[in-house]
Amino acid sequence: MAIAIVLGFVLCWVPWSIVELLMVFARDSTLPCFVYIYGLIASLMTDAYCAINPGICFVFSENYRQGLKRLLNCFCAMQV
Repeated sequence: MAIAIVLGFVLCWVPWSIVELLMVFARDSTLPCFVYIYGLIASLMTDAYCAINPGICFVFSENYRQGLKRLLNCFCAMQV
């Protein structure tokens, strides 16, 4: 599970790091339009990591699944 979490983190945050490096080193020159589009996509990927991480835990951990079921049952019981 730890390998999957680290791999997900790397896949989601490396594109953003590349964009940041491009912005720092190309501060005085103009960048092509695709760099800004790539930056938007990289930004969405960093936000997506917040959803991917619990998904990875849900897939790999039985304790996490049981805890989530108990939490959802608690919320469902409160609404009735």
